[in-house]
Amino acid sequence: MSLPDQLDIIKRVFCHINEEEAGFRRYTIVIHSMDTAGLKHEDYQHMLAEIASLSGVRLIVSVDNIKAGMLWSEQLIDKFNFMCLQVDTLQDYDTELEYQSPLFSFKNDNEEVGLAFVLKSMTQNQRGIIKVIAQHQLDNPQDKGIAMRDLMSKCVENMLAYSQKQIKDSLHEARDHKVVHERTDENGHQIFFMTYPLPLLEKLAADELN
Repeated sequence: MSLPDQLDIIKRVFCHINEEEAGFRRYTIVIHSMDTAGLKHEDYQHMLAEIASLSGVRLIVSVDNIKAGMLWSEQLIDKFNFMCLQVDTLQDYDTELEYQSPLFSFKNDNEEVGLAFVLKSMTQNQRGIIKVIAQHQLDNPQDKGIAMRDLMSKCVENMLAYSQKQIKDSLHEARDHKVVHERTDENGHQIFFMTYPLPLLEKLAADELN
């Protein structure tokens, strides 16, 4: 039985349940490490999001990887409707993750899949700005990112944005998903950069992930 068929059965069951007769208010599903193994596959994440959106279901999950947010588009986040809590174990981050493979590894293409998934939910202009950042890093590896003033100039030139506010608003989702990072240099300038390996930056710049 396919995943869509299984999901359809689950939905129909909950649609016909009478809460008073069943003697329950909600089913609570607990999932540990939802960002590991097969669960991080796009199909399973969509299915879990659909289940979480049912009125009779409450989902409690944990994630381990700092980049776990890249698994979810804005639409999935709306369906999950997460209330997030950060729980520290006081262990080194590398120690916590040593038992599992990386969430996104270029070696097994998971990073590329995760990035492509996030880009699907973005507008053409948002993707265009990310493409500009990727191309700048390829052309100027010594810069380790692009300054806001330079990004502004390139965005105006390519008709992607016409103010710093537009750029910041357009990059909001990319920063949330850790696609683009931001730092301040020694002169107080905003620098935007990405931490992807060279082959993936090249695909971004060539617009091959849409």
